[in-house]
Amino acid sequence: MLPVAVAVLSLALGIGANAAIFTLVNALLVKSLPVQNPGMLYLLGGSEQNTSYSYPMYKLFRDDGRVFSDLLAVSEGTQRWSVLASGSNASPEQVDGSLVSGNYFQVLGVSAVLGRTLTPDDDKLAGAHPVAVISYGYWKRRFALDPSVLGGTIRVNRTPLTVIGVAPPEFFGIEPGNAPDIWAPLMMQEPIGGISSLEEPGSWWLHPMGRLKPGIDEAQASARMTLLYKQAIPEQFGSGLQQRNMQFLLRMRVGLMPGSKGLSDLRRRFSRPLLILMGVVGLVLLTACANVANLLLAKAAFRRRETGVRLALGAGRLRLARQLLTESTLLSALGGLLGWLFAREGVAMLLRLVSNGASPVALDVQPDARVLGFTIAVCLLTGILFGLAPALQAARANINPDLRESRTQSGIGSNLGKALVVSQVALSLLVLIGAGLFVRSMQNLNAVDVGYNRRNLLLVSIAPTGAGYTGAAVPLLSRRLLDKLAAIPGVESVSLSLNGLFIGGDNQTRFQPEGQKAAESTANVDWVGPEYFSTVGIPILLGRDIGTQDNNSSRKMAVVNETLARYAFPGINPVGRRFSSGNPKHPMEFEIAGVTRDLKDHQLQGKPPRRFYVPFFQADPDMFKHSRIRFELRSTVPPAGIAVDARRAVQENRQEPANSRNQPAHCLD
Repeated sequence: MLPVAVAVLSLALGIGANAAIFTLVNALLVKSLPVQNPGMLYLLGGSEQNTSYSYPMYKLFRDDGRVFSDLLAVSEGTQRWSVLASGSNASPEQVDGSLVSGNYFQVLGVSAVLGRTLTPDDDKLAGAHPVAVISYGYWKRRFALDPSVLGGTIRVNRTPLTVIGVAPPEFFGIEPGNAPDIWAPLMMQEPIGGISSLEEPGSWWLHPMGRLKPGIDEAQASARMTLLYKQAIPEQFGSGLQQRNMQFLLRMRVGLMPGSKGLSDLRRRFSRPLLILMGVVGLVLLTACANVANLLLAKAAFRRRETGVRLALGAGRLRLARQLLTESTLLSALGGLLGWLFAREGVAMLLRLVSNGASPVALDVQPDARVLGFTIAVCLLTGILFGLAPALQAARANINPDLRESRTQSGIGSNLGKALVVSQVALSLLVLIGAGLFVRSMQNLNAVDVGYNRRNLLLVSIAPTGAGYTGAAVPLLSRRLLDKLAAIPGVESVSLSLNGLFIGGDNQTRFQPEGQKAAESTANVDWVGPEYFSTVGIPILLGRDIGTQDNNSSRKMAVVNETLARYAFPGINPVGRRFSSGNPKHPMEFEIAGVTRDLKDHQLQGKPPRRFYVPFFQADPDMFKHSRIRFELRSTVPPAGIAVDARRAVQENRQEPANSRNQPAHCLD
């Protein structure tokens, strides 16, 4: 029984690993969108990294009507919305939402399982139709499949929306890995998000997708869309755009990509690693096959007399080979059943690895016919592969020597057994080398000097605009939260920033040192709070940190990093020198207060970019309308010990903004 258990366990690990990785490959790279005729859908954009356009440009493409029968638009990525169900006494919950055009469900061919979907009439006037469609999963999780949800009200970022329908259970949108719970019309952008980019040509935040008209191919569609795009750029931007930026935009071309599998940043990030993993687990399965084949060869050696007797009694060699192959296939089937259980747990573990708490990866990893067929095929192929060696040995058996043999000969001692041992060792060595390189890479990544102290640092993100705070209310809220977070036991210091560390976006702007006209260039910028560098643990090399004195009533100051200091002021102490930034027609002047060490705050690879930091409380309040705010907490205890208190401090912030709708602000991620 022990050899059988070892064989089944070995096969289960190999088959389970292959099934788990193929499940992810199928969900991310192979499976089409759960919509009507997905093969006819096309995304606009030259590549997956550039598929977003402004709302005026989307309207131009949609209304042209020459190449697309219809064209939808969906906001870039999913958004975290604070949602409170009608009649609920519970605190608002953070829910993933998406703004879509009124024809979104119509173009995709998706019907509601309850009520109706959005229509173009719901998306004509800004704020005129506060309606929403919810996902089946959200309906089940939050409303227990109660049909009375139809016509009910949910408050999304303090804005009441009427639920008009429920999407089918298999529908998750057009982006695998991001599954919104709520879809609302594009025209509800300002009531929900507190901002409006509908008429801004420079705000590219929509992904267009549509169906080509009969007789129109991709090349014709691309040529027409590119012509419209190049004609519209000068008209939409006018003379307010710098010449070099205008030339850059005019060089771009509107390409088309097949949209059957949707648009996914996960596909771009993980397609190559998944295919590499598929090769690695294939080697693991081959190693398991070689191991089990050797076990069966050894077992067959002890059955040589039995084989000789069967042959002497008239059994055919092909029949004996079929018997051994049947036994090996049965072993493979047992290993496959156990491996199927391993695969389900393995897929869940892999999804947890690439997810974070705020936005878990929402991939449809339910086994379908393709995954089931792959697993069955792997089981059959595996059974034949490791059963072939003992079957061939039985087919070549010699009756007389086998009957006279008084003791058995080990299968491992045969030439075939030796070859299998060599193959097993070679394959194991390949897998071990790959695993060692992977572990070494992980160690190297973990040991990367990011430029600041990562220990006992908690990052908190809030969405003040979505909670109803606009204009001057945002910095006031930020000051109150700084005080509340600093009062938490175990917190040494607190600061804040607009872009954060590895969790926010990044901003690039013009950088012009004073008196150096030829040195105009670009640099990344972040808006940070008092004592930001000491809180995060970034050494100040020259000058000082940004402090509480750097506010709207003081002179505008900035801190630059080493790379920018060396680039703009080579061999010169930059402290006290000045530079301008922003729009050349209305530049902002800054005086350099300090130089900080370079750090890696958005990506581990590559050299740190040129970067400068300006005081958060000197910024124009309009800067905050597009962004979240990140708080950095330095503590004397592990971050998990203060995370609950930090969340409570934000949730207890019940002071209402000027445009509140009598609901408390709960905006913590």
